[in-house]
Amino acid sequence: MKRASWLLGCCLALGCSAASPDPTGSGGTTGSPGGTGMTSGGSPATAGSSAGVGGSVPSGGGGAGGTAVATGGAGGTSAGGTVAGGSGGSGGSAGATGGGDSGGSGGGSGCVPDANGALMVNGDAVHDPKTCLDWMKTTKTGVNYAAAEMYCADATTGGFDDWRIPDASEFASIVTRCGKYTPEGPIDTSVFDLQGDGYWTTTPAGEPNKVCAVGMLNAGGYYHYGTAGPQVVRCVRGTGTVKMVKDCTMAMGCSNW
Repeated sequence: MKRASWLLGCCLALGCSAASPDPTGSGGTTGSPGGTGMTSGGSPATAGSSAGVGGSVPSGGGGAGGTAVATGGAGGTSAGGTVAGGSGGSGGSAGATGGGDSGGSGGGSGCVPDANGALMVNGDAVHDPKTCLDWMKTTKTGVNYAAAEMYCADATTGGFDDWRIPDASEFASIVTRCGKYTPEGPIDTSVFDLQGDGYWTTTPAGEPNKVCAVGMLNAGGYYHYGTAGPQVVRCVRGTGTVKMVKDCTMAMGCSNW
């Protein structure tokens, strides 16, 4: 009691006040959750505010992952948390298989010779199903051999660009009316035009600068034509199946092919 009274007296004499408790400070505001990530999986919003003085609070959680787009976005990271990126979008479905265009008539590898087939006219081109060859319906007159070659090579008749001069056996395949004179023969004049007489072939005539030609005015006979002289050309295309005939050094023409 004496000690307590003495202390009280000292404090009264010195003007002392009561002491405060140890400082602890109030806790800060809890951090807000991180913002939602962008649709491409980008960074989420910043985490919540810092804790108040004297208090501790965990940082805000990471934002939710972004919505997946075609390509998965990188995961956004907020303070205190990591967010996984959005899943990549699924790939597009495969395109439909393209259908191939139908092949043109004749001359192709898919053609099968038809012994009973009839000539088929397609504009200025004629398809022969018996041989799988295509022919020009009309002819070019007044051309020497070199000019005939150039004419066929440059032609685009029927949408084709691989025309050429026929050989004797190929030309013989359309001489279906042997021995008949114009206008009935020796070819089918209801389908093909007929101009001039001797038609060029690529078959050699056994002499320099001469080739075999098939005559129209002599009902399908042969000629030995010099390549410099102007004659007639009917171009052909395709790889056909034809009967091999004798050339103009062995026969007089269609009568003894």
